[in-house]
Order: sequence, then C-alpha cells, then structure tokens
Amino acid sequence: MDAAKRRGGVRILTLGVSFLKQAVYDGLRLPMPPAGGEYPAGYWHYPDYEYSWFQGLTSESRIVRENGKPEWVHDKSVRNEPLDLAVGNLAMFHLCRTCIERFRESNWQRLEGMTKAPQPEPEQGAQPISRPRDRRERWIPDRDWFARRGNW
Repeated sequence: MDAAKRRGGVRILTLGVSFLKQAVYDGLRLPMPPAGGEYPAGYWHYPDYEYSWFQGLTSESRIVRENGKPEWVHDKSVRNEPLDLAVGNLAMFHLCRTCIERFRESNWQRLEGMTKAPQPEPEQGAQPISRPRDRRERWIPDRDWFARRGNW
C-alpha cells in the first residue's frame, strides 16, 4: 500500500523552510518607498504591532557552518511564532497562487455562482417572504476539502 492511500489520499507537502525564512528576511530588508511611491515586489506590509512581535519575527539568525551548510539559529529568549507564521503564510501564498494561476474562466464562473443565493420564484400574486437560509443554500457547500476535484 502506498503512502497516499495510508493517509486517506491526503497529499503531504515538504516546505523549504530555510528558503522561506530567507525570503521573509529579504522582504524585511526592502526599504519603504517615499510617500506616493510604489512598493517594491516582495515588500512586507505590517500593521502597528507591538515591538515584541517584531522581535519574534526576527528571532532567528542564519549562520553558515564550517562544512558550508546554512543553519537557522533561534534566540531562545524570544518566542519565534511570528516568524513561523510568516513562513507558513508565504508558503500558502505560493501554493494558492499556483492554483489560482491554473484557474480557467469556467472555474471563476462556478465560484461566482456559488456566492449567489438562489432566489425562489414567487407565486402569482404572492408577496416574497424572507426565510432563514436552508443548509443546502449555503454558498460554501459541504464537501471533503481534501478530495481532488475538477481541473484545478
């Protein structure tokens, strides 16, 4: 039995965490453009978080060992969840972008159709009434999210 069948068809992705961390740090190094200027590609926009959050975002350092292998070293005095979150978000961005780039017009039309609630036809002379939405009318249908369907 192959590994995918043992996992119930769930595909496991391996992330290049070292590469993703470097991409986060490279984005943080980009200078802010002057007022009214364009932001450079890869620029990271953050709201006014507390200083400790940014300490966590930059809590690891990349060093190169004597054998030439790069390694990320964590400053144990600071929590590194903000960096982990940024790395995960960047990975999901690339994964979703790849899927969206494969979308065809028919995929977009199907998604648009899912966002419109069906309107029942009123009976002759009857006033339309509002009623609670039925479970079947939800714009996000019940489904197995890990099943591969369609061309995307």
